[in-house]
Amino acid sequence: DLPWHEGAIAALESMLDDEERKQRVVEVLRPLYQRGDDWKGLVKLNEERLQLADLPDEKVEVLMNSALLYEEQGGDMEKAFGTVREAFALVPDNEGTREQLERLAEALEAWPRLAESYRNAAEATADEFIKRRLYDHLATVCDERLDDPRAALKALRKLVEIEPGDVEALERMDMMCMLLADWDTLVEVLERKADNETADDERAEVLLRLGELKHDMLQDSDGAVQVYERALELAPESLMTLDRLIELYVDRDAERLAQLIEQRIEYTDAFEAADERHELILRGAKVYEEKLERPEEAIRMLRLATDSRPEDLAVLRSLERLFTGQEAYDDLLDNLRRQADLVEETEARHALRNKIGDLYISQFDNAFDALEQYRTVIGEDPDNAPAIAAARKIGEKYDELRLEVSALLEPVLQEAGRHQELVEIMELRFSAQTDPIERARTLNGIALIQEEQLDEPGKAAATLLRALPETPEERQLHDDINRLC
Repeated sequence: DLPWHEGAIAALESMLDDEERKQRVVEVLRPLYQRGDDWKGLVKLNEERLQLADLPDEKVEVLMNSALLYEEQGGDMEKAFGTVREAFALVPDNEGTREQLERLAEALEAWPRLAESYRNAAEATADEFIKRRLYDHLATVCDERLDDPRAALKALRKLVEIEPGDVEALERMDMMCMLLADWDTLVEVLERKADNETADDERAEVLLRLGELKHDMLQDSDGAVQVYERALELAPESLMTLDRLIELYVDRDAERLAQLIEQRIEYTDAFEAADERHELILRGAKVYEEKLERPEEAIRMLRLATDSRPEDLAVLRSLERLFTGQEAYDDLLDNLRRQADLVEETEARHALRNKIGDLYISQFDNAFDALEQYRTVIGEDPDNAPAIAAARKIGEKYDELRLEVSALLEPVLQEAGRHQELVEIMELRFSAQTDPIERARTLNGIALIQEEQLDEPGKAAATLLRALPETPEERQLHDDINRLC
């Protein structure tokens, strides 16, 4: 039987200073204090037990018992909280201790001290697993209880330094960086997230976001280009990445810009995004022509545009300019014909047909087809000066076509009252005629115009004298000559 009277208990307490007998005395006193409901005595006795305990877990058990006594018997939650903090510092991976610590912190709203306990324990332990868990708890307290996202971010950074592949921690850091506008840290976070992704498309998505961050928030265009290029290697079909790179390369590397535009065209649906694809083709052609000075590549791109939109006059005009510069006359001829067939404005159509005629003459020495073009223009516009002048030149240069030219131009000049020019064209007709009667008739016509329209009787008489050898027997010719002379 245990002694129960006060004198015996006092005698036992006096023996606590005896190191040799302390263990036994504690074992005897403990049930006595419990029987007497002496919680303060038990707390004091736990101080002795704490000194006697060798293992951390044993010390934790003692401290947690004292904390329970402070809370339940003494109603002192502050003392209980402080004691549990002490126990937690000894063995921070004891989940039961940690739960009690959080429970008391919530009751006391002692979140700063709880955060301090997590921080101190994390810095003190060498165990990486425990350290990671502690920093995780610290981040949660700082974020959710202290409303201190910057401190939470700092804790998470520590966690990720230990375990770079912690996906959940990186996601939390991501959100906090956005909240704090901490773009430099977010760059690090996204780099880690990209490294952790195993699928190319998912990694490319993270890199795309990283590129946008560098460009939009940090004004780091060079860095953005590097990141976007990495993303494009992983997902070459990404239209968004291609668009970002295209805009960044506009004033950088024209060669790379052209490659990116071609790649963008390749992955742009020809049916669902026809307009967009067409504009990209035109943009690529412009880069080749103006920035790279490679007209042959510009022509290739514009041909691609005409494959899908053969009636796009703007594209055809661009090709016309390039064909002319490259002296690609066969292509130029086809191009002008197509334009002439498509254009609706009369004046523009006539200009194109005149160009076709000029090209036939200058590059193909084909006066016959050239004359057909001018004939078409004059048929629709009898006053078209370029066509009239060009047709006249054909008559002057090509003997075999003089009759056709005169037949084309004489009615036009007659109607326009351009009598001097009419005389000159009739002279062309005369030079091509072989039949004396026809030649005489032509000269008679010329003389009539000279006399009546041009008021040049002397020239009219001279013209009739030229007709005399052709039809010397014609009496009227003699009469007219005599009259004029």
